Amino acid sequence: MKAASTIRIANVYYMLAYAFEALRRGPYVKINPDEFVNAEDMFGWILGLGISRLIKQGLHREYEDVVEDAPVLRGKINFGGTMKHWLLRRPLLRVEHDEFSENNLFNQILKATASVLLKSGRLKLSKNLIKNLLPCFVSVSDVPPCDIRWNRLRYQRNKRLRV
Repeated sequence: MKAASTIRIANVYYMLAYAFEALRRGPYVKINPDEFVNAEDMFGWILGLGISRLIKQGLHREYEDVVEDAPVLRGKINFGGTMKHWLLRRPLLRVEHDEFSENNLFNQILKATASVLLKSGRLKLSKNLIKNLLPCFVSVSDVPPCDIRWNRLRYQRNKRLRV
């Protein structure tokens, strides 16, 4: 039984390596598909290696619009919200500004994928690797995989992983 499942996992690995040239370079070359008992463990190991490289390069950051009530001016003033505060005699301004943040769709997908793999309970070799990488995503919000809007992804050449 173990030999049959190992052969299937090796086939999945070689199909991934054929589809994605990145699996033939860098740290992925050292992956031996025969070491893994199931496909989830192999996917976890590949994901863990990729995330660790992304963390070393720096997680992707984007500007996001923030609307907040603040005692000082930061960004531009939202006059409608500010007037409501002044009518209620609160010394606050409603301001709108951009914030450079790691909380974006790309990082949310990585965090959701790693969380789903950990919750599956089928990880053996890659469990510690992924568990040690998740604290780097503290500032990234949790998104259930079914709520991810894939049509909002905008891939650019600048976001490519450097090998």
